[in-house]
Amino acid sequence: MRRAGAMKDSPSNARIMIVEDDRLTALDIRNALRRIGYQVYDPLASGAEAVEKAAALDPDLIIADITLEGEMNGIEAVRQIKKMMDIPVIYFTAYSSPEMFRRALETHPHGYLVKPVGTDDLYTTIETALQRSGLERKLRDSESRYRTLVEISPDGIALTDLDLNFLMANRKFLTMYGFESFDDLKSSGATAYTLFSEEERDRAMQNLRSNLDADSQQTSEYKSMRRDGTVFPIDLTLTVVRDESDQPKYLLGIVRDISKRKMLEENLQWELSSNASLADLSEFIIRPGIAIEEISEQVLQHARTLTGSDHGYAGIIDLKTGELVCHTLSRMMERECGIKNENERIAFPRGEDGRYGGLWGHSLNTLKPFFTNSPGGHQALMRVPSGHVPLKNFLSVPAVVGETLLGQIALANTRHDYTDRDLETVRRIADLYALTIQRQNYERALQEANELLEQRVRERTAKLRSEIEERKRVEQMLREGEEVARGLINSPSEPVFLVSTDGTVIDLNAELEKRMELAKAEIIGTSMFDYIREDQAAGYRQKMDAVASSGKAVRFEHQIGRNWFDTIMYPVTDYRGIVTKLAVFSHDITETRRLQKEIMEISELERKRIGQDLHDGLGQKLTGIGFLAEALKRSMHEKNYPELADIEEISANIAESIDDARKISRGLWTTRIESYDARRALLELAEDTEDLFGITCSLESDLSGPIVDSAIVTNLYFITRESINNAIKHGKADRIDVRLSDDPESLFLEIQDNGMGAAATFDEGKGIGLRIMRYRAGIIGGTCTFDAAGKGFTVRVAIRKESFGR
Repeated sequence: MRRAGAMKDSPSNARIMIVEDDRLTALDIRNALRRIGYQVYDPLASGAEAVEKAAALDPDLIIADITLEGEMNGIEAVRQIKKMMDIPVIYFTAYSSPEMFRRALETHPHGYLVKPVGTDDLYTTIETALQRSGLERKLRDSESRYRTLVEISPDGIALTDLDLNFLMANRKFLTMYGFESFDDLKSSGATAYTLFSEEERDRAMQNLRSNLDADSQQTSEYKSMRRDGTVFPIDLTLTVVRDESDQPKYLLGIVRDISKRKMLEENLQWELSSNASLADLSEFIIRPGIAIEEISEQVLQHARTLTGSDHGYAGIIDLKTGELVCHTLSRMMERECGIKNENERIAFPRGEDGRYGGLWGHSLNTLKPFFTNSPGGHQALMRVPSGHVPLKNFLSVPAVVGETLLGQIALANTRHDYTDRDLETVRRIADLYALTIQRQNYERALQEANELLEQRVRERTAKLRSEIEERKRVEQMLREGEEVARGLINSPSEPVFLVSTDGTVIDLNAELEKRMELAKAEIIGTSMFDYIREDQAAGYRQKMDAVASSGKAVRFEHQIGRNWFDTIMYPVTDYRGIVTKLAVFSHDITETRRLQKEIMEISELERKRIGQDLHDGLGQKLTGIGFLAEALKRSMHEKNYPELADIEEISANIAESIDDARKISRGLWTTRIESYDARRALLELAEDTEDLFGITCSLESDLSGPIVDSAIVTNLYFITRESINNAIKHGKADRIDVRLSDDPESLFLEIQDNGMGAAATFDEGKGIGLRIMRYRAGIIGGTCTFDAAGKGFTVRVAIRKESFGR
């Protein structure tokens, strides 16, 4: 080893392993390096020993002689060590042939020295090798981080040359376009140009050429094409990579699939246009005095515009005949299926089996909306009439309230295939259409009932029996009118929200967000019981538990603030079939409740008027006739007329008729009971029932004090009377027991009969009588339940005392 002057720079604190079979040379190098300041292990004499100990010593640098004794030379030893470890190597040898130098280069050494080696040369080579090795490690780390970031990027990233041939593409890019690997992409012959849709390629190339001269990134929206030909929207951010002379060399593209964003934008645009159209339609149909023909025309116009349909009709169901009646229908044939003249009417009848025929009748039979883009293959399609416009596609939505079919909207031949969005749009319009038809049916039924009632009153005759029968008919027809009106008052759900089984709000729709006047983010995560009165929370919890345990939906009505809601809770199960969430749909029925109340008030006013007319009119006339009959009887008695027996029988019948008229008028004219307490009112009703119907009707009262609230007394009276009427009319009962009781918190009423039990309408909870009783109980803060178990029927009413005087 040749000596040299002292090192000017401090050496790195590196660990060095020496592989040299010449012991004197090895010790000389070791000592020289230790004097400089390196940590040097004792020299190893063979390549096999170096391979064996390299991992354990973990040196920062290896100095190895190329020629070593034994089967393994220095080059082979380094080759095996580098398979295990990334360590910089410096070769030194006394012989430097080109072949040996070439073989050494294959192991990528960081230095090559020829013996003898000076200390300065050795130091310089070692420090250069260590610094170069560190830089290479940093470069590899940087490349690894870059590659990792590119591979895990949520966007597709690709690098191309200026001819748009791919040089690199990350996994997201390959997956996005349907390629298995980069080799698959290359072998397919695809270029960046071919991945644009055909209609976008010219624009993309024009933007590319303009971008080559720009200094900034350019982001544009294109339609791209996958390997299978599927076209989808993307955002492409293009960056020009330049060389040292600032000339364009590569193109770096970042691709983002914006299909979901575009779909959301389209959904939002559809929602806005749909809502705007519904708002316009709603404003039109709520105007007073608008005929159903005009409403149907507007409904069809909005439905065709929103769906792009060429043809269609909007019709209503004639409740008497069951026919579908159309006053607005686009022309589909030269002589048929079209309305030209004002007020022209086309009716589609039901078949003998009661079902509607053809494709148009399918939704009317099932009460479910549907569409088909292949009408020729639909099971319900019948023969299309000759000359009819060919059907390319067809959509039909029934206008339904509850289970009542009120009308239909049918459309055909849209310029695109019908979609679920079109079906939802028309369904919303059909909901408004159904409510409008329902309202007009209700108004018509109420008007007809009133007209019929007035007509029957004007047609009274002098005969009492005829008057009584006429009154019964009027009352029955009025009850039927009320039943029809009440059955029609039922609207679909509006607010919707999703909760967990413990009541935590998971999601909600915009309608509920608007009604609660809170942002969606403020509501999600809170408990639904935060928005429900404490006295209603227990009932809600009970219904939620019932849905969660049974897996069946529950429907009920309840009050929040001043509004009433018809609410349905549906179970939502996980993959195991376990109920984990509840979907709650609520429909505001406040207006329906108000209309029900007005109907009942009108009915009550009519009953009072008829009762008063019977008492003040017919009753007084019969009393006068009775006085005349008595006077005539005395006169005939004094003159000993042989017809005396006949006049006595007439006088007795008149007296009996006066008594019957008074009892009937008292049952209709109930103003007096407003001054009664509950016990007296029900006792009088029980006595009147026994007198009028000849059955046993008893009252058992166990109250802690009198109940004098007029609203409570009046509604209990009518609930009891409705129950008694049902027991006699439907149950054929001959005994009815009425019980009144209370506790510190509630008042209880029970009406039990020994009749034949409940009719089907009672079992299904759809009878008008049941609904009237429930409604009356509800308006005085109570509940009304029914029990048809065993023989007879039982009605139970519970009213919280805190509602008294409300």
